Amino acid sequence: MTRRGSDNGGGQPAELPLFVDTQVAHAPTPAEQAFDNNFRVAARDLRRDLVRCMFFLRSICDGRVHLSLGFMDIYSYAEACAGFSRDQTKRMLETAARLRDLPDTRKALAAGEISFSKARAIADRADRETENHWLELAADLSTAKLPRQLPVPEPVPEPVTAQVPTLTPAPVPIPTPTRLLLLHPKNQSPPMKNATSPIH
Repeated sequence: MTRRGSDNGGGQPAELPLFVDTQVAHAPTPAEQAFDNNFRVAARDLRRDLVRCMFFLRSICDGRVHLSLGFMDIYSYAEACAGFSRDQTKRMLETAARLRDLPDTRKALAAGEISFSKARAIADRADRETENHWLELAADLSTAKLPRQLPVPEPVPEPVTAQVPTLTPAPVPIPTPTRLLLLHPKNQSPPMKNATSPIH
């Protein structure tokens, strides 16, 4: 069942497949339509910003900018700056690397035509020759079913981590024992008299 939503930001009403309870559904009020529209616009902007964030993060990783900023690896940088977990950062880096060779998938993701999960599934397994085929398939399959139709992805190399050199302390030289001259009391010279002492 489809329900015509409010303006999606492009001037055209959106058609969304929904499971609607006909006993509860009613004509939305202007305030409800405004909430719906605001949410759709925010979600569209969020997807667009997510794509930009993903490629910025990939560029920072490739250029090793995080090392210049004092971070040991890209994961600690992403956690400190954006609160991303290690798994989130890894998924974004891998997806961004693969989407560089899939311009149509990148555009579809930025436009909100496919979800990030579907874009990741396509990016993990498709190439330039099969990209459009999988985009068409993504329109008909759910996010859970799409990866089953795609070939197994090749692994992406791990990002570079700063190598901390191991410093070995230099050996401390052991001083050579010196020979001490012990003077017998009989061999000691008599003490010099103080020049200011009175003469007896």
